[in-house]
Amino acid sequence: MEFRKTITRYVTVARKRLQLIERLRESDRRKDEALEELLVVNSELDRRVLDRTRIADKRATQLRALASEPRWPRTGSSRISPPICTIPWRSI
Repeated sequence: MEFRKTITRYVTVARKRLQLIERLRESDRRKDEALEELLVVNSELDRRVLDRTRIADKRATQLRALASEPRWPRTGSSRISPPICTIPWRSI
C-alpha cells in the first residue's frame, strides 16, 4: 500500500511538473509574439519619425529662404511687392 502511495505521489508531481513546463512554454511563445509585434510597431514609428523629420527640415529650409529675401516697403495695398523699376521715370 505504501508503495502505491509513493508511486501516486511521483506521478502527481511529474504531471504537475509537465503542466508547469507547458505553461512556461506557452508564456514564452506569447512573449516572443509580443516582442515581434513591438519590433514591427517600433520600425513603423522610426519610419514616421524620419518622414516627419525630413518634412520639418524641408520647411525649415523654406522658412530660412523666405526670411533671407529682402523686404520691400508696403504700398497702399496689403500685399508686399518689389519695385519693378528702380530708375525714376523722368530720367529715361
